[in-house]
Amino acid sequence: DGAVAFRDDAAYELLKEWTDYWYPEYLPEGYYLLTAEINDDFDKIILFKSTEDNEIRIYETNAGNMPEIDKDTNVYEEVYINSGNAYLFSDSEHQKYHLLWKAEDRIFRITFSDFDKKEEIIKMAGSLKYIK
Repeated sequence: DGAVAFRDDAAYELLKEWTDYWYPEYLPEGYYLLTAEINDDFDKIILFKSTEDNEIRIYETNAGNMPEIDKDTNVYEEVYINSGNAYLFSDSEHQKYHLLWKAEDRIFRITFSDFDKKEEIIKMAGSLKYIK
């Protein structure tokens, strides 16, 4: 049904040095953790890849660093992540979705290219759990 073990062996190896981050307990079927990094633009980026070569990226940053979304080329709808407002942007120019929301003192943005997985991405976002 697409459920994955929380912090499986591959995730553990890639994230074993990390602290203070969020990780999904649920992934859509066929996706696996490919890489994770911390860089200057975003605090944390986690990349999942599917067996069909689609990608899901989770960006986690400080609440003061709200990413800009081009509202001229994107259509968006309001959705709910754990009873909070979130915004799902459809970027037809780049054939991607962007899911954006604030939780506690963090801003999350999930980008994904598999348009058939919209509900799965919302489910994945709702499964994010804090790792100390």
